[in-house]
Amino acid sequence: MPAYYAGLDLGFIFIMNTAASPNSRMLNAYPGANGLESVDLGSRGGHTLVEGGIVAASAGGLAAVEAAFRGLQVNGLASVLVDTLGTAWPEVILDQFVPIGPVRPVVANLTGVYYCRHYRAEFLHLI
Repeated sequence: MPAYYAGLDLGFIFIMNTAASPNSRMLNAYPGANGLESVDLGSRGGHTLVEGGIVAASAGGLAAVEAAFRGLQVNGLASVLVDTLGTAWPEVILDQFVPIGPVRPVVANLTGVYYCRHYRAEFLHLI
């Protein structure tokens, strides 16, 4: 199933892992009392790690998609992330987008040449 962030297709997904961050807690100790008091400070969101590949019909098209990802990273606004199971995660920020390696031309059967590049992205879940 395709995955999306802010309506932008994440391409071919090799790895997509989402994990919750542990709740924050404060530990208190009091003179004359044995043990500790643990105060739960609530959830601290979560993280999603994505490794995938972006494919476009031209080198310019690939550059445009990468620029769109960089724009989403720079603006820092929260949006919806839809994972490969179709689960929609609201209030997610694109924390890092890193293209990896060279642009590779790929020949598809009778449909021409496409261009692809591997990438890694990290998302921060606010809730």
